Amino acid sequence: MAFPPDYLQPLDIRAFKLGMIYAFTEAVASGCKPLALSPPLDTDEYLEALQGALLIAEEYGTAVEGDDAPLETLLFNPEFTHGKLIVLMAADRSVLDSYHELKARKRAAAALIDEQRQTEEMEIARGFGRLLGYGEEAVEGLLRKPRF
Repeated sequence: MAFPPDYLQPLDIRAFKLGMIYAFTEAVASGCKPLALSPPLDTDEYLEALQGALLIAEEYGTAVEGDDAPLETLLFNPEFTHGKLIVLMAADRSVLDSYHELKARKRAAAALIDEQRQTEEMEIARGFGRLLGYGEEAVEGLLRKPRF
């Protein structure tokens, strides 16, 4: 899936993506969600978006960092972020640490087989959903029908 969708092409995409980062940072700072993700970014967009996100995080007192290998879970179509970079916006450093713990579990899950692996993938996805501030019903819905 291409991002942004075709109907947004007339917009200034740079400003659109930075606006998304600003809005998600505000949602994180106000306690609506512990973690938010920028839209997928190409290499040429990434540094500018990260620099903007760092300034916004300073304004809101949140944590931010870039990720050149976004966590892929059963919640979202992996093609959406494959080969892309993202900016993570978090309430604080502990949330980013939790995200990295999920990534480590994902790497370890690759060594599991069959049902064990599927069970661990489901738990990783549920943990990711909680970090994103999704309710249990929303997470279970995404497990049935992934977004993007």
